[in-house]
Amino acid sequence: MYDKAFTPISAMFHKVFRRQALVNAFKREGNCGGCLRDVSEIWIHGTIGEEKMAKVLISYKILPSEVTVDLNLLKEKIKKKLPEYASIRKFAEEPIAYGLVALIAHITIPEEKPGGLDELEKSLQNIEEISQIETLMVHRV
Repeated sequence: MYDKAFTPISAMFHKVFRRQALVNAFKREGNCGGCLRDVSEIWIHGTIGEEKMAKVLISYKILPSEVTVDLNLLKEKIKKKLPEYASIRKFAEEPIAYGLVALIAHITIPEEKPGGLDELEKSLQNIEEISQIETLMVHRV
């Protein structure tokens, strides 16, 4: 799909390059870069030759089983129980009523993982300190 000239330098394109850096890279590989003469600026996002899949950000409202549950310990249990493909983006706390505080967990999973959302919810429901889980938002990042 891509010219072979992209292959040796594809690892360099993880950052955004301006036109001059791209022309210099072509010159180092033996290409003249003449096709870029009329382009004032080129932005390359991601790696050339690789198709990167997006991630999905899920926000859960997690209600602890009791008011006395330590939220810091609950956060650690959630981190440990997550599947290996999931990662915590951040936690937030939301007061509910009478001293009960809900934990808002923002978790990312790969888009291409089939059944990843169901597996993630089951792993959270298996934590005994959690009484209820509500999905607030599912967003592609």
